[in-house]
Amino acid sequence: MPSRRALLLASLSVAALLLAGGEFAARRADIPVPDRADLFELWTLGDDPVFVPDGGDRLRTHPELSAIDNAPVSFAAARPAGTRRVVCLGGSTTAGWPFHPRGSYPARLGAYLRDLRPDARVEVVNAGFHNFDSRREVSVARELARLRPTAALVYSGFNDYQTYLARSGAGRLLSLARAPHRFLLRRSRLYGWLRWKAGLSGSRTVASAFVLPLNRAQEERLLAEHRRNLEETARVLSAAGAQVVLVPLAWEPGFDPAFAPQELFARMNEGVRAVAGRTGARVLETGGVLRRADFVDTEHLSLEGYAKLARAAARELCRGALADAPCREGRLRSEAAYRKELGIADPMWLAHARLRLGLVYSGRGLLAAAGRELEEAERLSPVPGFILDRVLFQRDPALLELLARADERLGFADRARAAREACGLLRRSGR
Repeated sequence: MPSRRALLLASLSVAALLLAGGEFAARRADIPVPDRADLFELWTLGDDPVFVPDGGDRLRTHPELSAIDNAPVSFAAARPAGTRRVVCLGGSTTAGWPFHPRGSYPARLGAYLRDLRPDARVEVVNAGFHNFDSRREVSVARELARLRPTAALVYSGFNDYQTYLARSGAGRLLSLARAPHRFLLRRSRLYGWLRWKAGLSGSRTVASAFVLPLNRAQEERLLAEHRRNLEETARVLSAAGAQVVLVPLAWEPGFDPAFAPQELFARMNEGVRAVAGRTGARVLETGGVLRRADFVDTEHLSLEGYAKLARAAARELCRGALADAPCREGRLRSEAAYRKELGIADPMWLAHARLRLGLVYSGRGLLAAAGRELEEAERLSPVPGFILDRVLFQRDPALLELLARADERLGFADRARAAREACGLLRRSGR
């Protein structure tokens, strides 16, 4: 009879072989592991470097960040001699959602500064990432400090409300409990495959998983933490030689549903100005720059809104970090010229952006706004059927009905008929 020890060793050996075989099979399976929801959690609550080597002496956005809709960025790791490097730090508003990356304010800022100061050879690095909060941006600031930036614009705070519970109290305990989960997500395809088969993956991003109402005491702690994080970010970047410009949050309270209590944003901005006073940072006031028409939702801007923010940022830099020589506004070209240079006049690109916005509005139940965006996307698209194909992918009859109505208003009878036929098929098949 085999001894118990021998049986145990044999059992462990078989289990190891089964795990190895399962891992091998899972690595050949065509599934997104980690999936989008996993990646949002890993990158929002973690501290992994956002920029990685891109061959030679260049850096680029980590591919996993690009997989969750962050635009890839590539630049020299060492700042070229004679070049002024401006880094823009923040969340999705800095990234430029929903017009990223071409329509973002950092992209427009780079184009403006190249004309305002052609002698300075200004380089703008967009370090805005979807869902990042002020705590996560501290680690990004430490990374950016190694790039020896000339100036840094920091637009931070919108995401703090939605990640607060994941970072404090019970949320911190939950985060610690999920540490083995995050470890396995990174290292085991079998673990990801089993979660996928069990229907546990792809459920919610960290942004949606933790948006619960905060009580007054929690809000006070959130505000204090935001100030501490912002102050640390400013000090880290200042110590690296950058002139820091803090941007108070700009929002439009007229959109429903509201993103968070509006008074909290106002108090965050009080903290922004207090941090500027303590650290010597400059403040870019946007209150007189942006209007309601410049927003596409509570916090994100239209193409015109991002252009206005970029112009305000350019003027601020010309008064500060780039004030060693005059910036002449007469050197600026027409907005049409900048749109062409950045590729945001391209009809297909615009159709993509409008469709993305329409799908988001639809998901939030803002059907009138979704219909307007679908109509604009269909009007702009140079390829008949392009929008219908992508709306069909959503398998949502209500969305197809919105598209049919948009096509009717535009006079596209054939497209409206095709959308209604597809809608009918979905309804009869039970979606």
